[in-house]
Amino acid sequence: RVSGTLKIYFKNEENITVRKKYLAIGLSQLISTQLEISKIENLKTMARDAELKALQAQINPHFLFNALNTTASFVRFNPSKAREIIIDLSTYLRYNLENTDKLVPLEKELEQVKAYINIEKARFQDRIEVIYDFDQNLENLKIPSLTIQPLVENSIKHGLLKRSGSGKVKITIKKTYLKCLISIEDDGIGIDPEIIKNINNKIEKNIGLKNVHNRLKLIYGKGLNIERLSNGTKISFYIDQEEK
Repeated sequence: RVSGTLKIYFKNEENITVRKKYLAIGLSQLISTQLEISKIENLKTMARDAELKALQAQINPHFLFNALNTTASFVRFNPSKAREIIIDLSTYLRYNLENTDKLVPLEKELEQVKAYINIEKARFQDRIEVIYDFDQNLENLKIPSLTIQPLVENSIKHGLLKRSGSGKVKITIKKTYLKCLISIEDDGIGIDPEIIKNINNKIEKNIGLKNVHNRLKLIYGKGLNIERLSNGTKISFYIDQEEK
């Protein structure tokens, strides 16, 4: 589709040489290429926004019902704990429904992560242990929203809860040169190798994991690094540091 016209004027016809014609054609092709590149960048931005909205809309109704049932079970014999769960659930839902920023402060992202973890720990008690290992001075660090929580949920739901007994999830955030390494490691049953193999495929299984992977690729050029350990799974990724 034609987007515009390049017009070049000369004072007289003698100045319109073959060389200048080729120059004009080359200039028009260069401008066309720049327009196409701009269009591609806009499409990438739209894709990132669409994927983020899809992930935000993916509030598992089973998780919501289970959280409400857990709250109801605490109302009689531990009202203070029931209030805590309600506050955590409110934080979790508000972040999922209202947050539309491409990059959010790490502290805000972790508030939602901890709210989710608190609800799951209230449900499963001692079966879940979470270890936080964070570097200092991360206050100004920004991260794409809804990147850590889906990975933690994946570790708990598909790792720890599918094994017998209790298990651990370790969330690590470490600064490296001009980047920040974020990893989520669990000692659950271990991720299915087929999931790692098909992480780039457009299929509906593991949509939360793939959504995070694809958005990181669009933003930073590289997605998740997924490792099946001898005892569990480790998922990690790098983000650019934008501290000022």
